[in-house]
Amino acid sequence: MRVMGIDPGSIRTGFAVIESDGTRLKYITSGTIVLDESAPISKRLFNLSQDLDALISKYKPKEVAIESLFFSKNAQSALKLGQARGVILMKVAAHSLEIYEYTPAEIKVSVVGTGRAQKDQIAKMLKILFKFPKSFDFKSTDQSDALAISLTHVQSGKLKGLQKRDRPAYWQNSF
Repeated sequence: MRVMGIDPGSIRTGFAVIESDGTRLKYITSGTIVLDESAPISKRLFNLSQDLDALISKYKPKEVAIESLFFSKNAQSALKLGQARGVILMKVAAHSLEIYEYTPAEIKVSVVGTGRAQKDQIAKMLKILFKFPKSFDFKSTDQSDALAISLTHVQSGKLKGLQKRDRPAYWQNSF
């Protein structure tokens, strides 16, 4: 099953694509969609939509996982994030894909084992789990967050056709 993880943002949106057959993980790609901060929000959202369409068309995920909306002290930032999430949800629906949402705490617990993990801890654990070379560096935390989201989805057991019992033993204690 091919899964795309998305870390939404109105300026930077992380994405990652992985595959799982229930026993093995395979890294396909990851990166960050960087939008022009000086452009009007309408233009940024349009560009986000186009970029997501291209990524979904190219990598053909079967399911999409996204970080759920969290509360923000800045109402303006929360509104823009909500607008970006709306574009993402719409684009995923346009491709007839199922979408799953995970809280930041669920993602941290899934990858690191604690809901209070820091971003650098998540990145280090992802490098270990995906057996990246020591020289590998994520270009942004949005990129590593998206990979963590896709991994969380695989570990959650919500993949079509995969039951919790089908997961490898090292995943059994993830939740």
